[in-house]
Amino acid sequence: MSNQLLSMGSQSKPPVLMADEYQQWKKRMIQFLNHKNRDCMESIINGPVNPMIKVDGQAATDTSPEIPDKYVPKPYQYFTEKRKEQYKTDEEALIYLTMAIPNDIYNRVDSRNSAKEIWDELSRQFEGSEASI
Repeated sequence: MSNQLLSMGSQSKPPVLMADEYQQWKKRMIQFLNHKNRDCMESIINGPVNPMIKVDGQAATDTSPEIPDKYVPKPYQYFTEKRKEQYKTDEEALIYLTMAIPNDIYNRVDSRNSAKEIWDELSRQFEGSEASI
């Protein structure tokens, strides 16, 4: 299959990023994501949902120091239905974005953990700084 056909994508497959065609890919990718699920671009713009819960600390005692309050990620099973839907959308955005990046480019962004982080890193690499969507 030609690179031109890959870079255009389809209704079921995202366009593949070619390093010398970043601006065209970006426009096509935004259109693809908006067609699949408009909330995917919202996830990329604002970042993933990351609900946290507070774990109460403990006061110092004769045998132990004070333990301060801390926040930890909330387990998925305790998400509200709305948060579960947002979480699924965040995952969907990440899946589509990683599908659209060839291995040689993916190796440069694979340490990123969310679609927003990957999108921002691609913008930095191909546009020189974090450019707006």
